[in-house]
Amino acid sequence: MQVEMQRGEERGMSILLRYQGPAVDDGTMNVYDAAANMVAFSNFVVVATHKLYGDDVLVTAEVTAFKHASFGTDLLFQVIGATASVLPLLPDVISVATTVKDSIDLYRFLKGKEPTKIEHKDDHSVNVTNNSGNVIVVNTPALYLTLDQKAGEAAAKFIGEALSKPGVNQMEIASEGNPLVQATKEEAQFYHPI
Repeated sequence: MQVEMQRGEERGMSILLRYQGPAVDDGTMNVYDAAANMVAFSNFVVVATHKLYGDDVLVTAEVTAFKHASFGTDLLFQVIGATASVLPLLPDVISVATTVKDSIDLYRFLKGKEPTKIEHKDDHSVNVTNNSGNVIVVNTPALYLTLDQKAGEAAAKFIGEALSKPGVNQMEIASEGNPLVQATKEEAQFYHPI
């Protein structure tokens, strides 16, 4: 199964969600599961976009193609209202793709548990300490995304539940053709609301 977010004219980007495993390779992934995963991934990207750019950002999703063992979804975000004036003020390194990647890395790092310590930095980043005392640095919107109830429910669906199904062993997200992050069946229990 593949879900793709396509680069738009000015304020779009490309994100590819792909599942791997025997059920996907054979084209036997349940259609209801696949559809629910597409919706959950779309919801996760919408919340990520709102955490990064504010609630005045509109994100739309369109199905672009169906193929054997995969299908794609275009997600384009469009800025409306006063938010357009905020975009140039954000650091270039913080994008929706970076926020999604950092959030998924943070879920894995926290192993499904709440952080024990959060320390905000001046550069839009945050040090997050897990229950083992280890520290990871992520961008601030990624922390807010990870701690968001709706985003947690979406991650539980398109990562946790998807990887718990027989025949689905791995989930991978790529942007602009470059791998961003992956999760495996063994990590499925880490992805849920924190």
